[in-house]
Amino acid sequence: MNPSRQYGPSVEELKALNEKRREQGLPEIRPSMFEQVGLTTDENEMPPVGANPWHDPRYMTPAFLSQKGELLCAPIPRVHVRQMVNPELFMTGFLQGLSGKPLMTVCKFCEEIGKLEMAKDDSDDSYRAVQADHSHLLARTRETVKAVRERLIQVKAEYNGLRESLLRRGLGEAFDRAIAALERLESAAKTFTVGDSERTMKAILDVNWPFERPSVAYALRRIFENHSAPPMKVSDILRRIASFENRFLRANVSDDGTSVAREISRFKQDAERVRIMDALLENFLTAEWYVWPPVTNPDLKPPAKPPEDGTGPEASPQPGQ
Repeated sequence: MNPSRQYGPSVEELKALNEKRREQGLPEIRPSMFEQVGLTTDENEMPPVGANPWHDPRYMTPAFLSQKGELLCAPIPRVHVRQMVNPELFMTGFLQGLSGKPLMTVCKFCEEIGKLEMAKDDSDDSYRAVQADHSHLLARTRETVKAVRERLIQVKAEYNGLRESLLRRGLGEAFDRAIAALERLESAAKTFTVGDSERTMKAILDVNWPFERPSVAYALRRIFENHSAPPMKVSDILRRIASFENRFLRANVSDDGTSVAREISRFKQDAERVRIMDALLENFLTAEWYVWPPVTNPDLKPPAKPPEDGTGPEASPQPGQ
């Protein structure tokens, strides 16, 4: 069964839409934007034969580790699939002035922050209710088993030495087997709970901090400020980012960009994250990207396969470099 696709407007509908956009001073929408040249959901899960760019080290940003070895920022794939980009980003003019790697970098940030916002709202009330009921039963099981296990340990202590030999040989081994079985049962009852789910989600969000709103606002401002053609004023950039947050992230920030400016200011207070973000942007804007399919952006083609020994200019960067 082929996965369903969305179909773009007809030639007449697109012509009428472009006439209205010209009147509003917005760029025209190219027909090629609606061509089905990207990946379907199934194709995304099963990359093209002979290639897996989502895990290919040639197209991954390096991971960042603290001096203690803690993961500060996970590797991020530099993979650009036009169909995976929200078409409204193009239609609203948000990406106007960008091309090449700066354009793909902005698309990457917009795509990832959208996923992150969806993940935050992923647990609805009914799902949490099912988990809560399940967790309640598991908690009661753990309490009961723990009480029995602790009582057996106390009783076993009384059957030592002469008492065990007089009453029954091997009684201590039987106690040990029973206690070990109860330990396994108690451990098995520690299944994924609501609390575990929330802690895991928090850990995921902590590692994905580059795609939180203040981080993304900082990144977008830097890219638009340094790579848009013609160059944009800072005030216009802030207003454009505010429009993006309100429309695509369901935020409620001021249209004049003052709220976005405060977001960026808060982000810049963390010098370590600013350092990492600057390095990420440098990697995004200078390293190779995998563009699937290549015709989506004819100016950027996937690099040739590196030598088998891993040497040469296409060798992947090492984590932390």
